[in-house]
Amino acid sequence: GDAVARASTGEPAARSWSALFEERNRQPVIIGLGLCFLAAFSGSNTVIYFASSVLQEAGLTDPGLLTTAVGVPNLLGGLVALVATDAYGRRPLLLLSFGGMSVSLAALAIASAITPGVATQSFCALPVPSPEEFSGLPCVACDALAAICDDLPAPVTSAAVATQSFEPQRTVALVAIPAYTLLFSLGAGPVPWLLYNEVFPTRIRARATSLCTAINYASNTVVGASFLPLVSGIGLGGTYGLYAASCFAGFLFVDRFVFETKGLRLEDVEGVMAERERKWRDEKGR
Repeated sequence: GDAVARASTGEPAARSWSALFEERNRQPVIIGLGLCFLAAFSGSNTVIYFASSVLQEAGLTDPGLLTTAVGVPNLLGGLVALVATDAYGRRPLLLLSFGGMSVSLAALAIASAITPGVATQSFCALPVPSPEEFSGLPCVACDALAAICDDLPAPVTSAAVATQSFEPQRTVALVAIPAYTLLFSLGAGPVPWLLYNEVFPTRIRARATSLCTAINYASNTVVGASFLPLVSGIGLGGTYGLYAASCFAGFLFVDRFVFETKGLRLEDVEGVMAERERKWRDEKGR
């Protein structure tokens, strides 16, 4: 109606960062920055960084098998997302992605918590390759991780690692890590970047998207650099549990705030958000 008509009128691009905090921009900024933050803190980088270490503990030492276990689900999820975003919509993919990642990480957390041994020693005893070797992702925290391993207690030897029991962690990891990688590349990885261009009005799109990008890189660095200290402090199970909770928070966030943009013209999206904003104000006024 009138809201859609008003949203369709062109406006010049905002010249100040303060425009992001205007009331009319509140909803797109909450959706965009919230998705950016929660996707980064889903633990995707560290799960992929250390996937080879966990899978080596599970007996997968062939580089080709490592590529299959991580790279293939990553590629497959991305290809499915190309088709599914328009066929099924953005919101269902995000709900499936965050919900499935939460379940996968919760399973890893429980399995790791009941697996004997010190996880930090295992991770630092095994080489930590750059994810570029098997996933194509840049390692933004590899130097920090190497420094952290130097500061931690000396790891057990490779022979000692080989004689330790890593069940049920190894069995669960063989299923949960590929599943997590598939689910991330299906929704939480690519879909937010599509939504940024759909929910951010033209007047703030450039600044809001650049802010999301900066938050994404900063958050990935924090998550990557904090992984081993967290494992040392609360254990691998506790660390995966935190990531599982973050993914579950992402599921709740999408369920509460993210609406479906499939089939909507870009000029209509802001009108939909204006109508939702009006309903929220009415609910608060009751």
